[in-house]
Amino acid sequence: MSDNCPVCQTKLNTKQPTGNADVSTYAYDCPRCGKFFFQENEPGTSMFVLREGRVAILKCWGERSHLVRYLKSGDCFGEMALLDLYPRSASVLAVDRSIAIEIPADSLHQLYQQDLEQFALIFMNIGRELSRRLRDADSRLFEQAMAGKITRPADLPSAI
Repeated sequence: MSDNCPVCQTKLNTKQPTGNADVSTYAYDCPRCGKFFFQENEPGTSMFVLREGRVAILKCWGERSHLVRYLKSGDCFGEMALLDLYPRSASVLAVDRSIAIEIPADSLHQLYQQDLEQFALIFMNIGRELSRRLRDADSRLFEQAMAGKITRPADLPSAI
């Protein structure tokens, strides 16, 4: 993790305590931007379900952070790191006062050992959410391509 905010490059305050074992509030505090649950490229060992508030998903490109989307109460984030074991693909910034339930990978492994049916249900729902987001991303890319805002790959025919 960088010591600087990915949005404004201000030095971050130290990691904040996150409350009890099941509920996480903020992880990093930027004096100018607000509070981060986590930052892009950090190792990911848990996912979150937003209980209340609103968060911004941010990706860095060059020296700037760019808004990908907002998530609201009931949405989840951080699940990709549990599935693909790669570092965090984006930063998550609390836009409003936000509280999220943190689900560590260890807890999911325990659930797998104790209740395979519930474990399968959770992962099916994570898969559905990722599929929904992929469909949304495909639609947005298609719309951008049709509007001429992005170029098509050279080997892709313009019409079938």
